[in-house]
Amino acid sequence: MNLADHLSAEIQSSITIEYLNGSGQALNRKVMRNALTSLGRNEFRELVLKVRDGKLPQNFILKQIQLFTRFIRDGKSSIVLQPDNVQLLISNCPSDKLKHFMKTLMIKHEAGKNGKPVNDRMKLLAGLPRTFETISPVQRKDVEQANEMRAKANTETPVKRKGLSNREPNKTNGCPQKRIKNLLFMCQISELRPSKKPTLSMPRQLNLSTEQSLVLSTVLSGKNVFFTGSAGTGKSFLLKRIIGALPPKSTYATASTGVAACHIGGTTLHAFAGIGSGKASLEQCIELANRPGVRQHWMSCRHLIIDEISMVESEFFDKLEAVARSVRRRDEPFGGIQLIV
Repeated sequence: MNLADHLSAEIQSSITIEYLNGSGQALNRKVMRNALTSLGRNEFRELVLKVRDGKLPQNFILKQIQLFTRFIRDGKSSIVLQPDNVQLLISNCPSDKLKHFMKTLMIKHEAGKNGKPVNDRMKLLAGLPRTFETISPVQRKDVEQANEMRAKANTETPVKRKGLSNREPNKTNGCPQKRIKNLLFMCQISELRPSKKPTLSMPRQLNLSTEQSLVLSTVLSGKNVFFTGSAGTGKSFLLKRIIGALPPKSTYATASTGVAACHIGGTTLHAFAGIGSGKASLEQCIELANRPGVRQHWMSCRHLIIDEISMVESEFFDKLEAVARSVRRRDEPFGGIQLIV
């Protein structure tokens, strides 16, 4: 299994498990700050989600599910297990990894709908030992089978339209010929309507060059990194891949200018630091950085990304380093924050 396949089958994140009642209210809740969620199959080849945080793992069989991915760019998503009334809330997950994981889950679940379900009685009589095997990589046949199942579900779902009734032909529109024409016209419209569910495709691979992959692996190892290059060499593309590979809650993407910050979906370095222009004395800058809202940024930051670092004045950069050590109360450079510039 290569790197992309591994990303598709497993994610590291915070996860909240909620057990719901019939009206959708949470009766019980379990929060895991650092959980490993894996997608696999059990001894009956059923799709299973395993969640573990160093304690006793929990397995959830994926029968009928609902996926909510509106905030997937923020590293958040949720999975609802409808028969069991269980809701899994995923947060603080690298967005690129979460996208691959959710797409793999969707494809594998749709493709497995034509399989024969195993009831509880058959499971007890089988007497097989419990196993968990990590899901195999998504193949082209899985995508084709998933789309076939979606198309079949759409065709089997009746389309309700206003004006149609179950009355006899001679009682509708006064003439059977008119009713037949209306039905034919409505069938043509229903065929032109787009499918309710979009067509699935293979999970997109991270197409990085050898040099870009080296930079990304160095960042993920926790080292401070400075990378540069001429125009058109893929610096912004690599930077967005780095942002997508790091946990959102502890990663702050900044830039020296507002335009550059908008380009990477972040904020300016001055706004993050909270010390204004930085022209004040170091004592005043430290006092400004210790304000409740600003201090929270400094304390939660583990990965600080600075784009267009060449436009940051050296005096301001040195003052930021001193402020970071003071606010975080750590003598390491930048108070132990990893720098990606």
